[in-house]
Amino acid sequence: MQVNILFIELLYKLKTSVKLTFLVCGFISFTSLANTGENVDKYYEKAVIAFQEGKANTSIIHLKNALQNNDGHIPSRLLLAKAYIEIGDGSSAEVELLKARDGNADRESLVSLFARAYLLQSKFDKVLDVTKAGDREANLEAELLIYRGQALIGQKLYRSADIAFKDALLLSPNNQMALLGRAQMALHALKPQQALNYIETALNRIKPFINGWILKSSILNQMGDINGALVAIDKALEIDSTHMLARLNKAMLHINLQEFSLAEPHIDFI
Repeated sequence: MQVNILFIELLYKLKTSVKLTFLVCGFISFTSLANTGENVDKYYEKAVIAFQEGKANTSIIHLKNALQNNDGHIPSRLLLAKAYIEIGDGSSAEVELLKARDGNADRESLVSLFARAYLLQSKFDKVLDVTKAGDREANLEAELLIYRGQALIGQKLYRSADIAFKDALLLSPNNQMALLGRAQMALHALKPQQALNYIETALNRIKPFINGWILKSSILNQMGDINGALVAIDKALEIDSTHMLARLNKAMLHINLQEFSLAEPHIDFI
């Protein structure tokens, strides 16, 4: 009888111990999940700030840390794809976009990112596939038409590209990228003045794109207006003093003027 009582007491203690173990494990698991969520939010917030400050590489580091904590965090995955696009790594961006799509990210939100990632890889057929006309908001449809036009340029289908840029402007009048696309097509058709007219319209925005100033500089140089070309490229460098193409153009303009000492700092930077 004494043995049975001892056995029952032992069994009771064992059950209590198991319950406590489950409670402790559950608490640890809950705390771990909470900490994981906090870490993801912390890294993601840092990544967003870095990306907005133009520090794409720093943003990528934070986003990789966020995804190590939670591989299914779609906002981090999408921002990582954008950061890769920002640094010109279309292949890595495509990988992240495919993961985001598999994670049930909104497909319409991925379309323009896929188009940009494919353009960076010169996958022009894929760009044309994802940018097919659909029932989308006008600005998004215009954006996709611009990517479509760029892909058609890549395929040397210049007339079709110009039509795509025209259609984009119908949906989004004064769209800078569409205007610059039309300028490219005018330049290809040996109509530099018409190209300049499109560029001037594009640059007459609150925040003109750096590519507009670079293209203007290039056209003015071809037309023999080197001083005007220098003024335009300086405007580009005011927007981004680290822009490689702008630096190269500036160096070449000084070399054309035989101002080698002025070209040297830009060559050294490149």
